[in-house]
Amino acid sequence: VKGTSMYPYLREGDHVWVHAIDWEKIRIGDLVVFEQNQIIFTHRVIKKNATNLLTKGDNLLYPDPPVAHGRLLGKVLSIERDGKQYTIEGRVMILNRVLGLLHSAIGQVGGFLGNVVEKPILQRWKKNLHWLGKTLFLPVRALERLLCHVIQLSN
Repeated sequence: VKGTSMYPYLREGDHVWVHAIDWEKIRIGDLVVFEQNQIIFTHRVIKKNATNLLTKGDNLLYPDPPVAHGRLLGKVLSIERDGKQYTIEGRVMILNRVLGLLHSAIGQVGGFLGNVVEKPILQRWKKNLHWLGKTLFLPVRALERLLCHVIQLSN
């Protein structure tokens, strides 16, 4: 893992174990690996339809552009951090579902704010609206850290 877009769930230097998955088996909250613009991403699924996934990094306000079926490389099955492996099953899978729903709501707010600030009349409020979105994001971040700690994904 490179970057901080999935922090605290995934951290710089973590290794993810990925397996190919049938499109029909992907669920909200799953961590998936995909390619866009020749860059590999590992983000959380926040919405799915027959042809595209909507994903978002847990540490980001705005969702990613839609991920087409052909760009999906697989689903994360386990995470290795500091020599310890965490399999995504049981409590961790339930955590993923909860985080998927929470981040879906954040992504909707972020998407809305992203569309609103593009209106010429609101350009001067762009920083304030972004700050508002990040502020609304704080309780979810606190809950996410607590849940990650409870299942021992966090030090």
